[in-house]
Amino acid sequence: MKQTFLEFLTNLDTMCEVVYCDENGEILNEVSVIAFKRKGLFTKRYYRCTSGSKKGRLVATPNGCVKAKSAERVRHGKKVMRKYKNILSQKSKYSKRSSVTKSVTRRNKLVTHGK
Repeated sequence: MKQTFLEFLTNLDTMCEVVYCDENGEILNEVSVIAFKRKGLFTKRYYRCTSGSKKGRLVATPNGCVKAKSAERVRHGKKVMRKYKNILSQKSKYSKRSSVTKSVTRRNKLVTHGK
């Protein structure tokens, strides 16, 4: 179901919810807030972690914020970033110009700043 920008603005109050949970899914402390992420040509709703081991990252569910990082995956990611840093910088410059990325940026500003 596609949502127009006007419908998004009217539903903004429901999207600014704060989610509270722990490792077992129990509601405890402020863990994440809703944010948007680009997936291909569409925008999807994700959660930005405000605390925990994944602070600042976007995860699919609030429970992902309190999960432990895999040391093997962290090492592999760092290795890939070192190897392909020039290619990734060119790709990021290209993708930042797309209209989908600009709409995601605009939506996230609206959610975080409430304007």
